[in-house]
Amino acid sequence: MKYKFLIFMVLILTTTADSQWQWQNPLPQGNALMQVWVFDSLNILAVGDHGVVLRTTNNGSTWDVQYVKPDGIPITTHFILGSLSFIGRDTGWALGGMYNTSQPAFVFRTIDSGRSWQHLSTIYREVFNIFFSTDQIGWIVGNTGGNILKTTDGGYSWIDQSNDSLKSITDANFRDSLTGWVVGIHGFIAKTTDGGISWQRQYLDRSDVEQLLTVQFVNDSVGWVAGSVGFCCGYVARTTNGGNNWQTQFISSEIPMILFDLSFSGKDTGLVVGWEGKIYRTTNGGTTWTSYQTNSNNSLTSIQFTSRTKGWVVGLKGYIFETTDAGESWQERSYGIRSNITSISFVDTLTGWAVGKDGIIINTSDGGLNWRTQFRDSLLYLTSVQFYNNMIGWAIGSKEMITGTLLKTTNGGITWATQNIYNLEFIRSIDFIDSANVWIIGSREYYRFLLKSSNGGYDWFFQPIDTIGSFYSGLEMIDDANGWLIGANNYRLMKTSNGGLTWEQKFNGIEMPISNLYFFNDKNGFAVGGDEIIGDEPMGGRGYIYYTSNSGDNWILQDSTAPDMFNEVDFVDSLNGWAIGYRGLIYHTSDGGKNWKRQYVPFSKSFYSIDFVNPNTGWVCGDNGAIFKTTTGGISTGVSDDGKLFPLPTEWCLYQNYPNPFNAQTTIEFDVPKQDRIIIEVYNIIGQKITTLFDQNVEIGKYKINFNASGYSSGVSSKGGYASGVYFYRLRSERQIITKKLLLIR
Repeated sequence: MKYKFLIFMVLILTTTADSQWQWQNPLPQGNALMQVWVFDSLNILAVGDHGVVLRTTNNGSTWDVQYVKPDGIPITTHFILGSLSFIGRDTGWALGGMYNTSQPAFVFRTIDSGRSWQHLSTIYREVFNIFFSTDQIGWIVGNTGGNILKTTDGGYSWIDQSNDSLKSITDANFRDSLTGWVVGIHGFIAKTTDGGISWQRQYLDRSDVEQLLTVQFVNDSVGWVAGSVGFCCGYVARTTNGGNNWQTQFISSEIPMILFDLSFSGKDTGLVVGWEGKIYRTTNGGTTWTSYQTNSNNSLTSIQFTSRTKGWVVGLKGYIFETTDAGESWQERSYGIRSNITSISFVDTLTGWAVGKDGIIINTSDGGLNWRTQFRDSLLYLTSVQFYNNMIGWAIGSKEMITGTLLKTTNGGITWATQNIYNLEFIRSIDFIDSANVWIIGSREYYRFLLKSSNGGYDWFFQPIDTIGSFYSGLEMIDDANGWLIGANNYRLMKTSNGGLTWEQKFNGIEMPISNLYFFNDKNGFAVGGDEIIGDEPMGGRGYIYYTSNSGDNWILQDSTAPDMFNEVDFVDSLNGWAIGYRGLIYHTSDGGKNWKRQYVPFSKSFYSIDFVNPNTGWVCGDNGAIFKTTTGGISTGVSDDGKLFPLPTEWCLYQNYPNPFNAQTTIEFDVPKQDRIIIEVYNIIGQKITTLFDQNVEIGKYKINFNASGYSSGVSSKGGYASGVYFYRLRSERQIITKKLLLIR
């Protein structure tokens, strides 16, 4: 049975302007890259997680970053571009879909080498890869039931070529419009010689191949497939007779290993990429293979060569590598650390520090444009950094989860000294009210300890806390008398009013685990926490924000709409605050916590720490070395004529003209939430078009135009110009048509 899939056209070009949080580490960005396409020695394109499209025209010296998503899905939806196919230099296609594979897939096309993309069609199947043999003929292949879909009109509509004999398919490669191969799970290979009408099964020389993930033919006879034997070893097979026979050529000695992609620049020289940053290379047609290790320990997902010597590789966490010597050596064209960043602290708009896994401490003096390593100890795991001023700061954590670590600097991080903290295994939290009075929460075995120093950490004294049934993980000191402890279980919050000498429970109304607190003063504060999503389940978590105005005697739930747990909350004044958490959550309030709104950031891993120095400027950090910065408070904004920021529109709007009624001139304003061609026209009462006021391609923003009704000699008024009466003005775009009335009085 053949199906024609419903299609609709929408011009889109979603750039980083959609998110006011910009990548600062790693660069050019840190999301997984799924495929690379190399046009020539200067022009390279890569796509991946969150619909990212990276494009360079200067051999990777600089990269343009844009985000492509189909119109109509929420901007916070986790969307992935996973496959590319180009015919020539300009015309290409990309296939993408939501993180949850039960959702539809989307086909996009570019005719300008990836500068802009057009959404052509929506595919209600689970599909993975796209391949075009001409500018009109192409295929999409996918999983359940061996999905194979074919287009003969450049991707606008698709015909189902699947049949029951096909297995779950992962990749396709066509030599022309008739001859091609598909591969899939359990070593499945099939060939067509009639453009996909029929498929003939082909077989490997062994039966224990778990999956084939990639196929490439360099001519009608010679081709390769790659994947894995079981889930332990990388696997490559070769044919020299069009697939009539396939011979095993390579099984990796590294365990575990899966090979994801291959690229042959001729019948003899080729490379395959896989898990843990591994690249394997042959120069004799696959008889022998040499292993190479990049400086990435993460999966490499795609490889492509533009000549026999020059090629590119991309992978998880945004890694990009280039070779100019046929794979003998690889140079990274992305940069930045990928260790988890657990805490960030800024003292002004320029100077800040961040810490994390592998005992790393990094510092910036230019607002995050450049980060330099000040300290590193791979045996340490640092969980928090706090600076009192631009000279004095502390970093805490643990060494091999055995020895609690407290580092202090008095010279802005040039040197860090270890301070002795008894026999603690882990230091969980630190807070201070000045450079002398410092508190920490530490742990040993099943116990938690509160310690205080009155001389900047040179001497420490135990302070008693009730440890029965609760393990405290957080600390928030408001002043030298008032402070809070956060319990790691039982939703317990404890408050002190005497500098930590005694504590009382204060968690009435809180029904979820709490991870962090922020207090403006002794009475008013916020608590955040929730339930974490377990594993990769798309639903199931929940984030909670609570507020108290009476020193914690009662807590009121303010928001519970977040789809995962919050880790931290930060306010810069009494109105503006942010809560961050798992799955890239950032929520913002501008009214003191009465209302919270999610902010978009192209990231779906965990955020652990956030720090703002004013209502506009702040940073957030998290998994895989991610550091983002905003200079607009995270709000999508434009700039008014007087230089003030205003929110960018999220909805189409054509405003009533003013003044109205008007005598000769009036102003018309309109909002554009997506890049589009906008036409503003004026019609008379019987529907005749009088004039076109505006016809331009515009970016997201607010616009204002002037309509001078006396400037036209229509002959309908004795005074010249238009006659008095009712007219209609209409906004028209690819997405929207809006009409309003105006009244002219002469």
